[in-house]
Amino acid sequence: MTLDDRSSELEEYWSCDYLENGLSFSYFSIRSCAIVHHGTGEPTLLAYRGGDICFDDVITARRDIVSQNQTATHHPNCKGCPNLVKRPWPQANYPVRWLGITAWLGCNLKCRYCWLEWADWSPRKTRAKLKSYDVYRSVRQLIEKQYLAPDAVIDWGGGGEPSLMPEFNQTLRLLSDHGTTQWVHTNATQTPTFLKEGAVEASRIHVLCSVDAGSPSVYQQLKGYDLYNTVWQNLRTYILAGAVVTVKYIMLPENCSRQEIRRFVRRAIASGRPTILGDFDYRFPEPTSDILDGLAYLQLLADKYGLAYSFEGVGRNSFAGGDLKAAVEAHFPNVYHDAYLYPLRILSKAPQTGYRLSILSSLLIQRGREKLGLLFGYLLKFAR
Repeated sequence: MTLDDRSSELEEYWSCDYLENGLSFSYFSIRSCAIVHHGTGEPTLLAYRGGDICFDDVITARRDIVSQNQTATHHPNCKGCPNLVKRPWPQANYPVRWLGITAWLGCNLKCRYCWLEWADWSPRKTRAKLKSYDVYRSVRQLIEKQYLAPDAVIDWGGGGEPSLMPEFNQTLRLLSDHGTTQWVHTNATQTPTFLKEGAVEASRIHVLCSVDAGSPSVYQQLKGYDLYNTVWQNLRTYILAGAVVTVKYIMLPENCSRQEIRRFVRRAIASGRPTILGDFDYRFPEPTSDILDGLAYLQLLADKYGLAYSFEGVGRNSFAGGDLKAAVEAHFPNVYHDAYLYPLRILSKAPQTGYRLSILSSLLIQRGREKLGLLFGYLLKFAR
């Protein structure tokens, strides 16, 4: 009998992968996930500030939340979450197959959309001095007691910059040796020394960086510091080392112009062609037409230049319109002309044949048509 056969015989009930096999280290608690949606999310399993974990209490808290989700109103932190579905849930071999590490709040940027900047309860607002706990010790306990699956997914992020954690490199190596795949939500302002040292398997490191700009000026406007070029250099280091890199673009009024988006895509191509992830500010679940146009334009440009594109993001979880992908695609007609005919408009305005051939040569090479692009480059010698 296959696993699918066994699954079909199991009773269906409302749950999610996180409630079944998730665990997230937060700064005051252990939670089932790090999913934020519709102004809520992240159901708490137990209070925690480091030290030994009583896993019986974790299992009991999971069951209580799952039980509440069988009612018409669902658990208040789970209601409306797109991850909550009704289906059979086979029992896993390990109680933790997804681990979030979100207990660190220190960061060296001031991103306008980050809750550390705008939330009334943020330590930057309250000036509270929050003492973090040793995540390395907590993770080691999960491994030693065989709670954490060797092929688990680790999610670093949730507010602060994880690479600034004192125990970051040590914990990352421990998890890498255990066999896990790790997603590091980083601002990439720090040089990834752990990859240079060859201390971890780079192919199992996924880097997610929210760049959100196509120019240093807009980057500084959004994040408070002029580190745009440094970030792209570090992302290229990740890519060259073999890590899987995804570059995020949170569409905002400040960065939704066609020019800014084009600059961002060009820089992504020049930096090694990472996956592009489009998102919007989850505080505003009804994005404006300009924001949706920007997301549509970004997706069309990614498709045009053969860049992988992803729709996963916090904004999508909170989108009031239901299917964000469908809403963005509905805006394709608004931007299709700009996305696909923009190079032709440049060519038509170019005063000299040589300049036109130069642009066309570059465009063909970017699209993977190297031989044809080089041919136009060769013709360029004679046009001049």
